[in-house]
Amino acid sequence: GGQTLGVKRSGGSGAGKVPSGNSVRSKMDAKDMGGASGFSVLTYNILAKSLGSNTIPWVMTVEKAFEEKFAKSVAGLNLGFKSFSEMAISILKPTYLKHFHKNPASGNTNLMRTFWAKPVDSPSDIPTLLKGLSYEAKDTFSYSSSADNAGPKITAKTLRGVLYDALPPEIADETFAQLMGLENEVFSWNARGPRVIEKITGTSLLGCKPSIITLLEYDVHHTIVDYDRDNVTEG
Repeated sequence: GGQTLGVKRSGGSGAGKVPSGNSVRSKMDAKDMGGASGFSVLTYNILAKSLGSNTIPWVMTVEKAFEEKFAKSVAGLNLGFKSFSEMAISILKPTYLKHFHKNPASGNTNLMRTFWAKPVDSPSDIPTLLKGLSYEAKDTFSYSSSADNAGPKITAKTLRGVLYDALPPEIADETFAQLMGLENEVFSWNARGPRVIEKITGTSLLGCKPSIITLLEYDVHHTIVDYDRDNVTEG
């Protein structure tokens, strides 16, 4: 038939770009519709938070200049890695997967994932919705190994704490600042949302404005964002 179906992956996660997402597009013209007016349908995967955050080790991104600086800074230090990407996979990923990615004992898996990137300077920095977590020291906490809080305690460190263990303090500070700067300015839904909405409601993906748009992995129902960039926030 006359239906065209294609898959397009939007590119890049750098500043000013929409972090990678998937869109499936389908257009039918008047001939396909038996003379009726044509329409277009766009399905777009905005990516769930587990892939739409710069704090998740296997999708972490840093600027090229920082990556080069990082490699020079760790050269000759015998840290077990020679680049930022090697550190992310060999050091950060195992800790994140073990304590944060799927931790049902915490009572809130999604909140536990975001807690990974939070600075913890005092007991008040531990979210009250996370069950059984206790403050131990800066960026260090303990949690119960069972949902009923009766199991043995396990000690873990957040992202900043793991960076301080793996790197000299100055490099750890710069690395954490780099990751969180991109998280807040590029990856967070407050920054990414308006760019995604602008892209999918425009003409760049289909060559025309979609008649119907469906979104996959939409997990920002309660997030208030200035989508139109007019200083008016919307849900």
